[in-house]
Amino acid sequence: MVFEMPLSRSEVAEYLGLNADTLSRIMSRLRNEGLLTQPDRHTVFVRDLAALAALSPASGSMMALRRTAPSTRDLPEL
Repeated sequence: MVFEMPLSRSEVAEYLGLNADTLSRIMSRLRNEGLLTQPDRHTVFVRDLAALAALSPASGSMMALRRTAPSTRDLPEL
């Protein structure tokens, strides 16, 4: 899974209500644990979605939504 991150680190931290240094430490820990890789500032690859989701109290709900969301191959072409 790939995420494009159009916001700066400080903008993401502000949105999440975190200090930018705290966000940096969290992202570093997730990279060190092999859950994420970041080839550049604006791209994040999730390497282990199940392990990442297990760190979140909302993971059950998020994973249920992911299972019920239509696949892009199921969407009509425009």
